[in-house]
Amino acid sequence: MPKPTQSVADDEAKARAIHEARESVARDGVIAHQDMMAWLGSLGTDHETPPPEPCK
Repeated sequence: MPKPTQSVADDEAKARAIHEARESVARDGVIAHQDMMAWLGSLGTDHETPPPEPCK
């Protein structure tokens, strides 16, 4: 059975999404995985920490 192929519209949407994600990271930075996991692990405990800040 032949594999389905992506349409040009799918490719354009993917390219747009990648471009927007790159702009967002350049503008806002990212949150390190270990910082996010530490924060999530603190939720609901007596020692909740503030949400981590993005770094660039």
